[in-house]
Amino acid sequence: MEPLVNQTPTDQPYCKDELAMTHAVKAFQNSHEGVTPLHAGSILRPATSHTLTPEFRRELSNALIKHDGAMLFFSIDQFHELTASFGANASDQIVNRVLEAIRNRIRSSDASCRYHNNIVVMLSNTSVKSAHQVADRMRETMANLTFWLGREQHKITVSIGYTGVNKEDNRDSILARADLWLSDQLGHHHIENKTATDGNRLMHLCIA
Repeated sequence: MEPLVNQTPTDQPYCKDELAMTHAVKAFQNSHEGVTPLHAGSILRPATSHTLTPEFRRELSNALIKHDGAMLFFSIDQFHELTASFGANASDQIVNRVLEAIRNRIRSSDASCRYHNNIVVMLSNTSVKSAHQVADRMRETMANLTFWLGREQHKITVSIGYTGVNKEDNRDSILARADLWLSDQLGHHHIENKTATDGNRLMHLCIA
């Protein structure tokens, strides 16, 4: 299967504003109630070391050292409804199935893992523009997956956030952007870019 992304250098530099990042973290904490469940300390260093696989942490560290790469974060739109209707085991299996589908469609140089009830993907040597293209193809792939729950077939959609790695990032700051995005979705089945400087959207593509 052809890889979903070309290995192109990062083409969109970012700058970091420490005060804005602090505000972004506070915004996540204030808006946390009633959204996709996340570990209460997921934006703090101790939690990141316990929720990411060693392989993912290694690839993220390499991207931070090289100041190159992009991160995708996936949220299953119907997660709460699936859990309420079919139980936690069924929704857990769906997250794992989505993760398997993602792993089958990324390069061997990329890394992916579960992040609470969500999924994160680290794309090496990938520009923000290419990350958007990967996100769009992944969204289409997920929309074509079919799941048997009980005696019925169900389709799911995912919302995908993405962000580039900049030279002043660290593991906590880039995961804080992932957490902030996951807590602040506008709707289902969309793709969105988060910058390092604030919590505002640069792009919101609604896809029915």
